[in-house]
Amino acid sequence: MLMLKKFLHSDMPLKIKMTAPILTNEMKRHAVIVALIANHGDLEISRFLKVARSFVHKIRCELEKEDGNASPVSKRKKHSKRSDSIRTPEFIQEVKQNIRDNPGKSMRSIAKEFCVSEKTIRNICA
Repeated sequence: MLMLKKFLHSDMPLKIKMTAPILTNEMKRHAVIVALIANHGDLEISRFLKVARSFVHKIRCELEKEDGNASPVSKRKKHSKRSDSIRTPEFIQEVKQNIRDNPGKSMRSIAKEFCVSEKTIRNICA
């Protein structure tokens, strides 16, 4: 505290740089929802909030699908894993078991055996 008082009462010029507040995507999403509920147009909202018109349109469609209920729309959707993903826990277990059984076997031959890329096998081993 004493250092702060010395700094404030010193002869050094105090320069404060004002910066614009940083808006997160979640804040922008909430602002768009409020503007949509107030019946503003997509273009008007996108220009005022400096967001893409497609972003506003997507939120408008989500709101219409939820019949105006803003709570499910206010948060982003959770990421879901690809349905055709090869790296399932069972596959990883099988590859690791194969490596334990044949420690001298090359990564390339294991990759050919499982019909996956060599990079996939290397990622599993890492």
